[in-house]
Amino acid sequence: MLPNLLLPSLLLALAQGGSWRGRHGAGHLEEKYHSHGSHGGEHKHGHEHGGHGDRVLEQAAFSVLSGEGGYETRKYPASVWVCTNMTVDTLADPLAGLEHMDIFQIRKSDRYRTKVASSLTFKRLYRYISGANDGGVEIAMTRGGYIRHSPILTSGPRAHQGVVELQERCLYLPSIYQRGEPVPEPTEPGVYIRHREEIVLYVNKLPGWVFTASSWQQAHRAALEKLEIREKIDQDVYYTRNSGYHWIPENDRDHEVWVPQIKK
Repeated sequence: MLPNLLLPSLLLALAQGGSWRGRHGAGHLEEKYHSHGSHGGEHKHGHEHGGHGDRVLEQAAFSVLSGEGGYETRKYPASVWVCTNMTVDTLADPLAGLEHMDIFQIRKSDRYRTKVASSLTFKRLYRYISGANDGGVEIAMTRGGYIRHSPILTSGPRAHQGVVELQERCLYLPSIYQRGEPVPEPTEPGVYIRHREEIVLYVNKLPGWVFTASSWQQAHRAALEKLEIREKIDQDVYYTRNSGYHWIPENDRDHEVWVPQIKK
């Protein structure tokens, strides 16, 4: 009989029909990116202390307008991001059924590295901040990136289900670019600079880990149930943000669903 400690890895390998690749590819890049984060929450001044040493990482500043109703209302000022996107069929989520697996093991797998949209889009953005831009500028890491989910309504029998969506993943650019310094243009096709206008978001925080499409969709529906009778909201578009890392106790990890306010 296999030792109990080996069973999770074996189950994941069988589920993905592939092999382990160690700590290479997008899984490794994301671990490197996340390993500079912290267990602190968002800060109004847009900074956090890193989880290793005293490194401080910037992130988008925001103001908390309200914390009532079981959710947080935030106002983000206009800001500059680097983004990329993919069209994703959420019914074909390669992580479906793995909700109870260890995400840190999943990130090491071929399946995650080659098939998961969030991994593929992260690699593009990582290459940008590593120098895939005009001038080959290396740009400091930041915190607080997000994925924007917007449904793609097409003709056909599944259009009404809203399962095909455009996922736009963005990383916040450091304050030097927020203050007007020219932003290096991406050299890789599909990567672009986004100047986001001021936005009000209703934020629902979630405990533990959320990483499959169905889990995020359920979290979005739960957020809508809280909000639809109280706020004027966009019921189709939503944002997701991961904010849990391997050195944080599981009970202290949280993730967020952001629902945008419709401008009044």
